[in-house]
Amino acid sequence: MQPENAELQQTFASLFGPESRVPEAARHDYKLQGREPSRPSKWHDALALGDSGKLGDTAKAFEEIGNGPKADALAWYNAGLLRAWQGDNVAAIADLDKYVERETNEAKAVDGPITSFIARCCNFATATPRLRCCTSGNKKAD
Repeated sequence: MQPENAELQQTFASLFGPESRVPEAARHDYKLQGREPSRPSKWHDALALGDSGKLGDTAKAFEEIGNGPKADALAWYNAGLLRAWQGDNVAAIADLDKYVERETNEAKAVDGPITSFIARCCNFATATPRLRCCTSGNKKAD
């Protein structure tokens, strides 16, 4: 995005800002979850990999965590989000379904179906330019 381009910023705001007709779920700023310091080092390694822009490798890392002996449901949310960013909506939906099945906190689990719905309805990776994989806002392809 070109921050100095006022016309582009105005167009972006009209499409994805508060007055947009696009559903709020599609305007949400999706990010990888689980940045609490108390998480295992393998989790933080996966987040660092995601921050580097290696989406496929990061998705695999979170899938391994999700299949591990101390599985964390949120790993499947992150894996699904990463697959959606890559445009692999079928894998994204499968991973997000695993998240919903395993998440015991119903208030948290609601993000899975919303994200899955968006993946089902559109090409997630290109339909919502606000999606980004890391806190710096950079998203790189593998």
